[in-house]
Amino acid sequence: MADPYLVWADVIERLGLTAVGAIEDGLRYATDTTSARIEAEVRIFRDPVTVRILVRPLHHDGDFLLAPADRLRATPRWKTGDARFDERVHIVAGGRSLLPRLGPAERERLLEVVGEIGALVGSTESTIEPAMAARFTDPKDAMATVRDLVRVTTRIALDPPFEELLDRWLQTDVAAMVTSALSLRVIEVLPTITEEQATVACRLLLDRNLEGGLSLLTVMPPYPCVLSAWFRLGDPLDPRVVNRVVDAWRTGAPRPAARYLGWLLGQSTEQARAVASRLWETPGLVDDQGFVKEFVRSVRDSPPASALPLLLQIQVRSSSIARRLARVLQEFPGPEIDARLIEWLGATSGGTREAAAASLADRAVAELATGARRQRLAPIQAAAERSTELLAALVAKVPLAHTDWLATFRPYNEPDAMTLIRRLGQGGAIVDDPLFYWLDRGTSAVRHEAARALGSAGSGKAVAALRERSNAWFSDGGVREACRNAADTIRRRVGGGGNLAIVPSTGGELTVSNPPAESGRLRVVALGEVTAIDADEDV
Repeated sequence: MADPYLVWADVIERLGLTAVGAIEDGLRYATDTTSARIEAEVRIFRDPVTVRILVRPLHHDGDFLLAPADRLRATPRWKTGDARFDERVHIVAGGRSLLPRLGPAERERLLEVVGEIGALVGSTESTIEPAMAARFTDPKDAMATVRDLVRVTTRIALDPPFEELLDRWLQTDVAAMVTSALSLRVIEVLPTITEEQATVACRLLLDRNLEGGLSLLTVMPPYPCVLSAWFRLGDPLDPRVVNRVVDAWRTGAPRPAARYLGWLLGQSTEQARAVASRLWETPGLVDDQGFVKEFVRSVRDSPPASALPLLLQIQVRSSSIARRLARVLQEFPGPEIDARLIEWLGATSGGTREAAAASLADRAVAELATGARRQRLAPIQAAAERSTELLAALVAKVPLAHTDWLATFRPYNEPDAMTLIRRLGQGGAIVDDPLFYWLDRGTSAVRHEAARALGSAGSGKAVAALRERSNAWFSDGGVREACRNAADTIRRRVGGGGNLAIVPSTGGELTVSNPPAESGRLRVVALGEVTAIDADEDV
């Protein structure tokens, strides 16, 4: 028979245990694993030498203790319902926390380690006592037993992952009390699971079509996957759904409530409308910007008509929500949308004003493209004459084909007027009258800008009026000069009455523009060899 000391000396060496201190009559050896600390108390000054193995889990939830049934006389309070296990292993303490962790694999290992070898397994310390350790004659068997003790101790010291806990509960198991304990534990854990865990749980419930699965969904956090599973297993209009999403919102998770409301608004039944109204009227819900953001996101793709009254009630407090909400409101026609967006132009947030301006500009362009009456766009025009952001958005987005609409604008401040004048200078319509309006009434800077724009886009009819203003004795000298330059620019561009417009050509070719009424009287400029013929001479 092998000497136990030699057997365990070999095991201690193979496990990598090192001496860490002295004990009565011997030494303590130890090593740490990722989940437990393994110790060996070797009393070398006794005859015979004795060895005690200890396994201390690094983490544990709750206290428990398991012992060999043949070592105890008292009837255990806790049983698993597995007759084979209960005959060999007694749960001395902590059955309430331990039972949900005793799956089939754990029970099999405990039968070997506790029921056959006689180890004691506890939440803080598991041991192989000297009397049991002395029975080992093969170092391989002893080392395998220690490793099994470490695995089973650390395994049952903590709850298994939720997915495994739920899967174990749904499996057929003859250990009745374990199944009952698992059921209670699952119900305890469900309200605090993560969205990823909820996704796994819902998939298991739907795949196995578990009877009573709806009762589990009622206590799970109302993640989208939970609501989706609820819709398949039960009534989505169940009042408990509203309670769950409101509870989630109160704990800081607004997405379920927002998505559920978006779904309700897409339904056509009176009951769905009543549930949506009940949810919307939850105190504090609409004031929560997190909920508002998620709600707008839930209806942004194809907003139902029933969502419009709720969207119009939202008070915008940030530019990010303003941008999202403006994009959704843009999907709806009607003057009330324009009025709501025009209100935002007075917001203190620049981002909110820009979001409203961009949306209003897009709506105006769409109306112009459909040939809408200009009277329909009067509120937008009036707002643009007071809003720098809206005017800039319209100038940037309205195509040249609709320049005549922009020409009717009369902005109130100088920078906006100059922005509009530059836009009119790009042409697209007859802009003489609006540009002369600014030339006659604007500030000096505006009048200069109007003169330059007339030079770029004015018609030939503007030449005489520009000459008249260039000779006005009361005009600013710079403005008179700008008018003269504009008139000359127009003459070069379109030609003046009784004159020729010179265009790039080869020498000797003539271009005639606006010939005089009297035939035979003409001003000619010959290119190449220069010849001048006065208009007063007969040709």
